[in-house]
Amino acid sequence: MRRYKLLAGVISLMFLLIPLSIPSVTAGENEVTVILVSNNEADSALAHYIANFTGDVIVQTPWGVYDPNVTAEVMEYAPDSVIIIGGPDAVSGQYETDLKSLGIPVERWGGANRYDTNLIVLKNARLQLNLSVEGNAVVVPGNDSVAIQKALKLSVGEKGLLLFVNASTNLSVLRELFGIPTFKTTLIATQVTRSIIVKISSEIPGEKAIIANISPEEAKKAITDAEVSLKTAENMTTTIGFKDNTTGNEYGLMVRFMKIAKESLLKAQEAYKKGEYTEAYELALISKGQSEVVIKSASAGFVEKLKLDPEFRYSLALFRYQAQERILARAGINTTQLHKLILQLKDAISKGEYDILPSLMAQIQNELRRLFMEGKPFLREKIYFPLEHGGGLGEP
Repeated sequence: MRRYKLLAGVISLMFLLIPLSIPSVTAGENEVTVILVSNNEADSALAHYIANFTGDVIVQTPWGVYDPNVTAEVMEYAPDSVIIIGGPDAVSGQYETDLKSLGIPVERWGGANRYDTNLIVLKNARLQLNLSVEGNAVVVPGNDSVAIQKALKLSVGEKGLLLFVNASTNLSVLRELFGIPTFKTTLIATQVTRSIIVKISSEIPGEKAIIANISPEEAKKAITDAEVSLKTAENMTTTIGFKDNTTGNEYGLMVRFMKIAKESLLKAQEAYKKGEYTEAYELALISKGQSEVVIKSASAGFVEKLKLDPEFRYSLALFRYQAQERILARAGINTTQLHKLILQLKDAISKGEYDILPSLMAQIQNELRRLFMEGKPFLREKIYFPLEHGGGLGEP
């Protein structure tokens, strides 16, 4: 999925009480910045949150998955810079390598988890961009996708601060850090995460709390998301030969996580059929969370396989080069020489001539970088701006 959005600057932790203003343009008028973010509900919502104030393009990648086609999609927008929202567990470090090899400056705004990322984005965006908030703070559990969507719309509509919390969040500390007592604070959750909001409400007496019900459509979407995550986990473990690249104990843990994910998903589907939508939603979240544990381990296995398996590493590079060549050719850029080099690489891989591959790959990478840099005007002529460009919320 790709979307054009306005990318906003948000406030720094240390300047929350200082009135800010939004400049009409945060970078040169002809500059393009791409925001690369995973489909993690929190990171994605944060990207769309800041996108609804001022900014550039959003490109999404599946959480924890490296896909060379995503690199090609970013490349298609001929960006002058890329901001990655999310840590390396969410957005693979391989994307940074790919983009930097094309000469694109890349900056990562991400932490160890979605809560760290939330704070880091707020701080970094304040230092580089600007946003004015209207004295509001919207607080929401960071793993509740339905509540996050409602919080996203409210925070954008009221120009408020979007803040993710969990059961262990010490809001007393965050309150001092963010100056929340000076804000009109709204707490949003569903029945599934109600306990988190109850705890936080006790620390901020008198603030507004919204407990949202789960609709059939929202429960169905959560189940679909869980199905996608489970399928991704299964595909990744198969691709890297997970059993052969892990210890017995680690493999046993992954099998257990997959089992829980599958069982929870089945129970979610059954609850949905019975019209028990809140239960279905909760079980779907559990399934998705268990699948993501597997995806995280499989992603680490993927990195190891790249290091240890030359055929896998070179074949993946070939796939990436071919995807990028298609983008350039589609923009009308002459890729004749690049195509010849790629064919040579493909032939050498099939013959197992690994001694000549590093040199060939260096030539291909240099040619790709040259064509990309020189072809930016042609790429930008092909850019399509969807109707939502200009600040529509869209789907995180």
